[in-house]
Amino acid sequence: MKKVLFLLLLLFAYSQNGYGQSDVYEELKAAYDQFRKEGKNDSSLSAAKKMNAWALQFETDSSLRYAVSLRHVGNSFNQFISLLIQRSIIGTNR
Repeated sequence: MKKVLFLLLLLFAYSQNGYGQSDVYEELKAAYDQFRKEGKNDSSLSAAKKMNAWALQFETDSSLRYAVSLRHVGNSFNQFISLLIQRSIIGTNR
């Protein structure tokens, strides 16, 4: 009985070690946040679109991450377009 318990514990410990799934969404979210913080609106829009595509592919269209990623796409697009309009009205080309 002790051997079986030991083998089960060993198997459980081994299965938890090294098989951790990296969360691509969280990596993309960190990149998105960094781009937004730096004011790189085109890059944040690209990262938001990648988050959206990943969430749709791996978590389906009824997941919270998919809904949040749509919001990030909208926020990034709005900020990007606002900046373009502001530059065209003011006439600066930074």
